[in-house]
Amino acid sequence: MFSVKPVVPAGGAKDAVSSVRLEVSYDDGASWRTQDLKAANGTWQARLHAPVGADYVSVRVTGSTAAASPRPPTGPSA
Repeated sequence: MFSVKPVVPAGGAKDAVSSVRLEVSYDDGASWRTQDLKAANGTWQARLHAPVGADYVSVRVTGSTAAASPRPPTGPSA
């Protein structure tokens, strides 16, 4: 199970994150798959199913607030 808990950086939007998009890549970013997320108590969770032979996963997360456009990913890559 993979969980995402969005945090709006200081100086960012004042309202809470209202939607999250999770994409994963098992081929070093050559292709991306959108994952279904389930919201629960301020976090979004997804169950990842890596293809046979996958040695790693790259994760790309984008969040939006009700008052702002989508925010690009920040922080370390997985």
